[in-house]
Amino acid sequence: MKIRAITLNNVRRFTEPTRVAAIGDGLNVLCAPNEHGKSTLFDAMQALFFKPHGSRDKDIAALRPHAGGAPEVTVEIETEAGLFSVAKRWFQKPAATVHRGGTLIAQSDAAEAWIMDVLGGDAGGPSGLIWVRQGMTRLTGGSKKE
Repeated sequence: MKIRAITLNNVRRFTEPTRVAAIGDGLNVLCAPNEHGKSTLFDAMQALFFKPHGSRDKDIAALRPHAGGAPEVTVEIETEAGLFSVAKRWFQKPAATVHRGGTLIAQSDAAEAWIMDVLGGDAGGPSGLIWVRQGMTRLTGGSKKE
């Protein structure tokens, strides 16, 4: 799986759709001054891949902007099967969808299952993916919950 683009809407400071596109093969560097949304981007991607669309837990609540609203995250990914758009919205009208070429191929629980499958199923986590959270630089540095 390769991430190709990310769009946030109603996610913390991003109350209008904000997109990071043209993510290519190899190393991509995301560089911006402090407080410009880099951590928000990664928290939103983590939510899309690892939090169900029906979740209302503290991690999802923390994505809401101060003015309220339903956080929405869309990630375009490329797999061996092609290019897909995976989207989730939490709180008001929660939804999860997977599109391929503009055609809806999965929604709700089927979309959640599709995401789990593309991440490696029940193999204990995303295959081939290293996920580093802010402030955590070693694999054993988090709490037992992390």
